[in-house]
Amino acid sequence: MIRNQSGQAIGAQMTNATTGADFAGTVTVYVTIDAGTQTIGSVGSGLCTSEGNGYYTYAPAAAETDGNLIAFTFKGTGAITATIQVATVTATQNAAISSSTGANVFTVRQLIKLALLRVNVLQVGANPEGAQLADAFTLLNLDALSIERLMIPFVLRSLFTITSTKGTPTNPYTVGPGGDINIPKPTIIDYVNYVNNAVTPANEIPLMPMTSGSYSGISQKSLTSSLPGSWYYQPTYAAGLGSLYLYTIPTQSSLQGVLYAPSAVAQFSSVNDSVIVPAGYKKFLVDGLAVELGLMFRENIPVDPELKNSVRSMKLAIKAVNVPSLDMGFDPAWTSAGYRDNIYNGWPS
Repeated sequence: MIRNQSGQAIGAQMTNATTGADFAGTVTVYVTIDAGTQTIGSVGSGLCTSEGNGYYTYAPAAAETDGNLIAFTFKGTGAITATIQVATVTATQNAAISSSTGANVFTVRQLIKLALLRVNVLQVGANPEGAQLADAFTLLNLDALSIERLMIPFVLRSLFTITSTKGTPTNPYTVGPGGDINIPKPTIIDYVNYVNNAVTPANEIPLMPMTSGSYSGISQKSLTSSLPGSWYYQPTYAAGLGSLYLYTIPTQSSLQGVLYAPSAVAQFSSVNDSVIVPAGYKKFLVDGLAVELGLMFRENIPVDPELKNSVRSMKLAIKAVNVPSLDMGFDPAWTSAGYRDNIYNGWPS
């Protein structure tokens, strides 16, 4: 299940507590997020849909999937209660899963072990433990790759709700985990569009990006109109959230924002996490961490140059794959004043 995303479903097989047959009554779902307080489902008062033969489904709201571990408890009078637990993944991790193979899936603990073996800090057959494991995990989880554009594997398209009270200087859209746009906080944003759902079919319209200079030059930053025209992003770091501003502030209802941002390889929450990465990142992460661990645990001993060369070559290979496709443009000098390019001599005619 993808974290903080609607349009998903969860189901359970319900059994009659008396006869053992398939249950055929009313079933209500209760939701528990990250061992918090259990509450009745917010969609349709938690009533589930009978799919037949004792199988019931529930479509949770986005907020009911916003946690690391979600428990859905299906309960009906006269039925055996069933609880289905789901460990969520972020949208970024889900996209990486779709593009990865089984060979690329292993745990953070295994990754650290391989890196320590690469620099002879760990003996064969031994496992990293204690402070050694904790320090290696901290090094691995540093977010230096998030500021290298060509180390970011893809651009994530995210939807958010546009309202007339957000996007102002005092109330921007927050971007990051738990924010108005709940994604890993991007360092940069490529595009911001809006979808006008008041027309059929709905239109996605691009907005004009603004620099800090152009945004600072606007005298009435809270000016309203029916539709927005521009956007400005500040990668602020308070509470781990960036700030997205719109101009003008739209008042028309039924608008939905669309944000396109480079999405870096996600950080890990524990050494037991699965490492789900695109092709090529597995070896780069192991060898790159090995270089750092060699410097940490093998003081005054030079790191194997072959290991450094491996990190360098894998980084170049990953960057080559991650070069984005760009739309071809033309210098305005060739297209202004009615000139056309002459293919025979290369000059305008």
